[in-house]
Amino acid sequence: MKKGFVAVLLLLLGTSLAFSFQQPANWISYTSPEGRYGVSLPKEPKVTTQEATTADGEKFPQYLATVGEADSIFMIGYFEIGSSSTFSADLARDSILKRSGGRLIEDNAISLGGYPGHDLKIALMIPIAPAAGEVPPQTDYVDRARIYEVGKRVYILQVLFPKSRETDASISVTRFFDSFQVVKN
Repeated sequence: MKKGFVAVLLLLLGTSLAFSFQQPANWISYTSPEGRYGVSLPKEPKVTTQEATTADGEKFPQYLATVGEADSIFMIGYFEIGSSSTFSADLARDSILKRSGGRLIEDNAISLGGYPGHDLKIALMIPIAPAAGEVPPQTDYVDRARIYEVGKRVYILQVLFPKSRETDASISVTRFFDSFQVVKN
């Protein structure tokens, strides 16, 4: 009886230790007062602004917070929907696929506090910087993305990582996505 208990205890302890090594450590809580959101990230993001264009050619600012971590990239982008525009998550998804040359693996309807969203999984081939005179090798990547329409604002969260790390990355992706919250004014 004691031997069985010790074996179960050792099994649970080993499983707990293995699980603890897979948990993302030392993440920070990042809040964007301008973006009205909070999220957990591996470290402080680089914040930038870029100009984007609607399907009708209307230009608008898109705000980005980006973290490069080892061979992964975490990104939160947001923008305001213009008063003369409407937003389509399907068109946004199609635009991501077209710009990236990716292939859609999954697209699931989700919500955030009652606001509609999409959870995407996209397969990509990304060239790796070659040595001088060599042809750039291609590497399989996965782009996990969530798109939320919250009133007149759209949030796009993305994590890009090598397909070979998909199992390991799932813990970080889940932590990132599940921590995202819109902050009420």
